[in-house]
Amino acid sequence: MLSLIILFVFGGFVGFCSGFFGIGGGSIIVAVLIYFGYDVKEAIGVSVVQMVFSSVFGSYINYKKGVLKFGDSIFVGFGGLLGGFLSGPVISAVPSLYLLYLFAFLLVIMIVRGFLKVSFVSREIKPPQIVLVLIGAACGVLGISVGIGGGMLISLVFFGFLGYDIKKAISMGLFFVLFTSVGALISQSIGGNINYQLGVILGVGSLVGVYFGTLVGIGMAKEKQNKFNIAFNVIVLVATIVKIVTY
Repeated sequence: MLSLIILFVFGGFVGFCSGFFGIGGGSIIVAVLIYFGYDVKEAIGVSVVQMVFSSVFGSYINYKKGVLKFGDSIFVGFGGLLGGFLSGPVISAVPSLYLLYLFAFLLVIMIVRGFLKVSFVSREIKPPQIVLVLIGAACGVLGISVGIGGGMLISLVFFGFLGYDIKKAISMGLFFVLFTSVGALISQSIGGNINYQLGVILGVGSLVGVYFGTLVGIGMAKEKQNKFNIAFNVIVLVATIVKIVTY
């Protein structure tokens, strides 16, 4: 009973971070589970289940608050659905240690994104719809293959390279995770890589956390939110490097 309560509380924390940072929460789950001895592939499977819960609810809250606008997000999401589905064969084929390397590399990219004060472009760029789908597919297969959903990658692309407002990019990232996690859930279920019991417990707990995380994120100043984002990713990166060194 105690372990269930601990998992539920942990899921709440993951959900809060998910809503606050506009991510699926997978980076926390993967880092913590591999620290406690789970294989990275099993940790990724658990994170996928949790991400379905947090991304659906978080996107709903963003929509009700007027932060999430559909339009471009739909095409990026369809690409993410494809990328998430393709992640299953990638996870099965790639050795666990290499997945840890990829996980650490993507964390570095997300930290770099956090230091971006302004976009690389002076105005918002509107790519063609097919390009949006391709961006979604690429971020989806990369992100889901290490259990992080790809939301941070999407926010990097749309804020840093396409000039979108940072809060709009973050809300788009969480909506994107909805698509990638569903595609990955289907793909990894076929491959038998998912611990449903653990994933559902964390997912239910995350529903509570994502509500408060999303509200806090919407109401917080962009610069302060960004500092928390950087600190969060640095902590996860250090834990991942320790795991790689001791693997």
